[in-house]
Order: sequence, then structure tokens, then C-alpha cells
Amino acid sequence: MKTDMHFVETSTARFHARVVRTIGILDVSIAVHVREWGLATTMISGHHYPYNLLAGVFDGALLSDIEDDYQRHSPHFCVECASNCQTTGDLIALSAAGLTPQPSASVMSYSVRTNTPRIPHSNLVWSTADDTGFVFDYIPEDRERIIRRAYAAQSESIMVSLLHSDGIIASAGIRIEDGYGFLFGAWVAPHRRRRGHYQTLLDARLWYAAEQGCHTIIAHSHQQSAVSRATIDRGFVHGWERQRWRRRNKRQEASR
Repeated sequence: MKTDMHFVETSTARFHARVVRTIGILDVSIAVHVREWGLATTMISGHHYPYNLLAGVFDGALLSDIEDDYQRHSPHFCVECASNCQTTGDLIALSAAGLTPQPSASVMSYSVRTNTPRIPHSNLVWSTADDTGFVFDYIPEDRERIIRRAYAAQSESIMVSLLHSDGIIASAGIRIEDGYGFLFGAWVAPHRRRRGHYQTLLDARLWYAAEQGCHTIIAHSHQQSAVSRATIDRGFVHGWERQRWRRRNKRQEASR
């Protein structure tokens, strides 16, 4: 199974850029900034949200211009990319700019042709951006509610929720583009975790993607996490690593 890394990375970045724009509409207390740089996207959404970074496939020659634009909107410069998608020169440019790599996440891929998704659970509620009644029970933080609503507001998003006697206890999303199914936004109520609900949502999305004719399904996970274990159990394989590059702090600089 050959996965188009450039397509996956740029498609993911542009999707989250749309999410950031929606966050700016839902949370009027913050200012957002989104700009595309070829195959990369700068996303800045306020320090309360986890989207303050440059993502996609960037051109190292543009890094100075990208950073200049970034610094006008955020004091912290952060880049998230897959090294396999970048040239050696691009990575050297990151290091020369004073950034250091840190572990980020693994990209996991699932071949629909070689795996058979399980039949989904019965207590599921499917919704799209047109469903104004989409809700998340048991999310105490306003920030989390806004992020989930921003996900659900995207026209390409399909959200699946697990309905229990005490309301919506888990939810997750999938979007489909050019034969790829992209998983995102899984959440389980704290009092319902460690009971297999993520696997239920995973099975539902794998089944949906197969029904829509997807050839490959993409998920992001951190190594040794519950998500990583669940995806591997369902037949996902490791695709490539993503790294997050951050500016060195003053203590690090002083020790050089």
C-alpha cells in the first residue's frame, strides 16, 4: 500500500486551517490568522487553542518570510511537519532558524483493500454540518466545546456519536477526500473512558469509509497511546513520523 505523503500532509493542514477560521467565528474573543504558503499553511488561533503552528509541506527558502508573517501574529514560532516530505535543505533551514525537533505524532494508515471493517455498533448517531442540533454532553471546558463545534461545522465532516442512557458519551469525525478517509476529533466522556468506546467509534468510521469507496484511511496517534493500540489492533500500520519544531528557549541558547 503506497500512501501519498504530500497529499495527506497538505490536506490535513488545510482542513485544520478551516477549523481555525471557524474557531475565530465561534470565539469572538480571539483573533485568528491563516495563510497558505504553497503546500503549507500558517495557523494561529490564540494561545488557548492547539493550532498555533505552520503545517503541511513547506519550502525552506520561504522560512524567513513565513516566520516574519508569523511573528506579527504570535510570539511563539512552531512548525509541524513530516521529515519524509521535506528536503534536507528544508530541515537544515529549520535548524538554522533556531528551532529544535520534538516528537509529535505517528501517521497510521489502513488499507481498505486488505482489511474488513467490523460491523458498527447500533447506538450511533451520525451528523453533518447541516445538523444544528449537534451537541457534546459532559465537556466542561468552553474551549473543548468550541473545538468540537468547529470540527462539526466543516462541510466535509461526518461526525459519529455514541448515544447512551445518560446522553452523548463519545464522538469522533471522519472526512473523505480523493479516496482517503481522514479520522479526527475523537473524544470520550471522562467517566466513560477505558470501556472500549473509542474502538466503537473507530469501527464505525472504518465501515463508513469503506462504504464510501475509500482505499486508505489515515489516523494520527502518539506512540504507546490508547489510540495507537486501538488502530494497530484494527489493522493500521505505521506510515511515517511527524515532528514539531519549536524555538529554543534562552536557557538552551546559553548552554551552547
